[in-house]
Amino acid sequence: MNRKEGGKVFGAGSRNTVAIFIGVKDPSHTGPCEVRYRDIGDYLTREDKLRTIADGTLTTVDWQPITPNAHGDWITQRSDKFGTWRAIGGKAVGAVVFAAHSGGLKTNRDAWCYNFSRATVGLNMRRTINFYNAQCDGFMDYCERHGIRDRKQHVNAFIDADPKSDRAE
Repeated sequence: MNRKEGGKVFGAGSRNTVAIFIGVKDPSHTGPCEVRYRDIGDYLTREDKLRTIADGTLTTVDWQPITPNAHGDWITQRSDKFGTWRAIGGKAVGAVVFAAHSGGLKTNRDAWCYNFSRATVGLNMRRTINFYNAQCDGFMDYCERHGIRDRKQHVNAFIDADPKSDRAE
């Protein structure tokens, strides 16, 4: 795509597409507005692009009317064929490529389980595992001390869900 852009109008540091918008309000016009577009072409040098703009006027430019499609695409409009393709997966009814689906690997503690540093991930995971084991051991002791047999009813009241607690040593 970058090659297609050709020369950059604002130098090597510019990476975005440049668009010029001109709005003209006509108080006598009561219908919907019109949007017109002029693509100056691909693979042009910076000088060619600037010359194209300098050589044209509002009345001499070959404007093309454009309207967005149902997806809100203005210029590069996607094909509606995409909607007819088989879904890759999920809970959608109908034919899918992969019938089984899941949430994947979930920790609910991503800040502790992902990191750029292997050593930090290892340390954080050891802390998380130690905290988890301490919670399990503490809950077992709590249930024994209080004679609790149906532990499922009491676990949520006991477990420390504070995300900062995962840092317990």
